[in-house]
Amino acid sequence: MQFRWLGPLQVGPAGQIRGARERRLLALLLLESPSSVSRAAAGDWLINGSPGASASASASALNVAVSRLRRQLAELAPDATIESRNGQLRLYTAPGSMDSARFGELLARARALPLGGTARAQAFDEALGLWRDVPLLGEDLPPHPSIDALLEVHCAAVEDRFEARLAADDDGLDVSGLLTSCRAQPYRERLWALGMRALYRNGRQADALALYQEARHNLVTALGIEPGAELADTEARILRHDPALRRTSPTGGTGASSPLTELIGRDNELAMIETTMRDRRLVNLVGPGGVGKTRLARAVFERLASRSESALFMRLDTVARAGNVTRPLLTQLEVPGRPGVAPEDVLLDHLAGGSMLIVLDNCEHVLDSAANTAQLILAASPHTRVLATSREPLGIPGEAIHTVSPLPVPRPDDEDTEDPLRSPAVRLFLERAADAAPGQVAWPEDGQLVVEILRRVDGLPLAIEIAAASLRNRSLAGVVDGLRAERVPLQKLRGVSPRHRTLDAALSWSRELLTPADTAALDRLSAFADWFDTADATELLEYESEHDAADTIARLVTRQPHATTPQRPPPARTHSRPLPSTAGHVPSQR
Repeated sequence: MQFRWLGPLQVGPAGQIRGARERRLLALLLLESPSSVSRAAAGDWLINGSPGASASASASALNVAVSRLRRQLAELAPDATIESRNGQLRLYTAPGSMDSARFGELLARARALPLGGTARAQAFDEALGLWRDVPLLGEDLPPHPSIDALLEVHCAAVEDRFEARLAADDDGLDVSGLLTSCRAQPYRERLWALGMRALYRNGRQADALALYQEARHNLVTALGIEPGAELADTEARILRHDPALRRTSPTGGTGASSPLTELIGRDNELAMIETTMRDRRLVNLVGPGGVGKTRLARAVFERLASRSESALFMRLDTVARAGNVTRPLLTQLEVPGRPGVAPEDVLLDHLAGGSMLIVLDNCEHVLDSAANTAQLILAASPHTRVLATSREPLGIPGEAIHTVSPLPVPRPDDEDTEDPLRSPAVRLFLERAADAAPGQVAWPEDGQLVVEILRRVDGLPLAIEIAAASLRNRSLAGVVDGLRAERVPLQKLRGVSPRHRTLDAALSWSRELLTPADTAALDRLSAFADWFDTADATELLEYESEHDAADTIARLVTRQPHATTPQRPPPARTHSRPLPSTAGHVPSQR
């Protein structure tokens, strides 16, 4: 790097340009680079309004200074040249030879990185490492707007670095250095807000509030103004103990309870979802009721929350059907409403510029509001990611769908019946059965009965857990007999959402999501005991075309009271059937 002027002026290895006017001329050319400057302006700059100086004197002084500076640059920075053309002077330098240009490039690269983690903070460290002091420190120069602009860029970069360190949630933040910067810049409110956040994050709430009062005193006393929105909002968030200001815990965030049991059979899916969320900002886990979407979302949340500035797990099952999602989201974020301001605008203001992981769990009954809220979140905060769970897609641009399927069920003659650890469905049933009724199920002696249960509940994790819990008050054979007679086990699970406590409740929730016309179609289709295709459905539903029947089946499949498979012959047609676990639930169909 041949020209270093973010601090005292240095040129080439020797570092010094001889002659006051030559140094002043070079300073002007650097400040104007890559633009040119008129010879008249350059002459005035050199003379700097000296009394009695004539235009001819300034032109003569400029010619001498240009000639001498060219000779010195030929020795110190041979790749640099001074061009004089059409009454203009311009300094040409090789790419990468000026610290100010490199500084701008590194800042742009740092700001392109997302908040969270240390990469962004380290990138700002690299850029600010080029800044040695005030540009052209020690030179006797007239005022120039480029110096003021560079000082502003530097101050903003320092703020960005402190913010990146806060978001990284590591120990690399120099709190004392941040406070020193605050007092050196008494009117930079963003800097003071960052100082307050740093103190609060380190358990110094009183000091954080005292820092606000100090900043307010500076503004009121010197300028006669009250603190702006950012500083005032930071004080309010500290007073209400906003969880987003705290250090991220190992499990991260708020709103997600830690499950007491192990997630079984989803390791590959977890890895796939993590990979998808690195590339996509909205991922939706879609699947039937009871398939384990919420449990899978909690596992993803636990893994990813610590990598975000803050994290929130928002359960929507308590929101009224077709209700507004934004208001309860603001409540869980502990963001107060503002009179006359729409909740959506309050949410936009709160999330602007931040980095969060937000889970919207159980979107199906508030689909439109959840979709609108997700779009608001992603628009307000480019570094925030949303993970949704629903029985159908949100239907918004950029949504990545991950279909959550039931656990695969082994065939009676499958090798998985020899080793239960090879089948996630078998392992899940055996572990839950051991919790509910220790010693009641023996393996492999009871293997055929267990596999029959798994097949009859179609591998749905919720149904498997309910069937296993039913062993508290009935035998294994009794559970099988109930399923053979199409009686859904009504054993309740405690500590879960009301609609997941029984399989009957989960299926009722599914039916409530259907339109009256689709409910009527479901009741008629339940007459099929096994697989059927669109031709069969067209005839039974008395539709005019298979296209209409296919549309109806697609809607029912989306809301998941049925299963579909392309694996049954003939391969060119899609076959459907009622899930065995739903067979006893559709009222008055037989």
